[in-house]
Amino acid sequence: VYAEISNPMNVKSLQNLGVVSVIVSTQIVSLFMLQLLTHENSKKFYRDLVTVNDGIGNDAIDIDIVKADELLEFQSEYLSFGSKAELVQSFYVASGKTKMCLGIRYGDKISFLCNDTDKHEELRIYSDDDLILAVY
Repeated sequence: VYAEISNPMNVKSLQNLGVVSVIVSTQIVSLFMLQLLTHENSKKFYRDLVTVNDGIGNDAIDIDIVKADELLEFQSEYLSFGSKAELVQSFYVASGKTKMCLGIRYGDKISFLCNDTDKHEELRIYSDDDLILAVY
């Protein structure tokens, strides 16, 4: 079970209930709502996102949080990308179009890959970072 909460004081309570990973944020749900309201063609994506994938042929999209070194091969201390768009596209293509990176958790900080995606800025992924993924 994964959860998104806005108050970090509630993390311990959720962990006692068996939650594996907690994101302390109000950005994800707000971002999804904004995208849904402003992009007519995104309805199927968000419907699939909130539908449980029962493994019996439905097209639901799952959200997963995975350590970077479980999916990526590191030849150096980190992997570097020139923009958020480059990271998202590279990850999507490299996974055979089955996974899309939505964000990176660096310790207690989360970087969502949704704003200024084409802005030229170096993004680094270290082996112990958590990747927030949409899994198709």
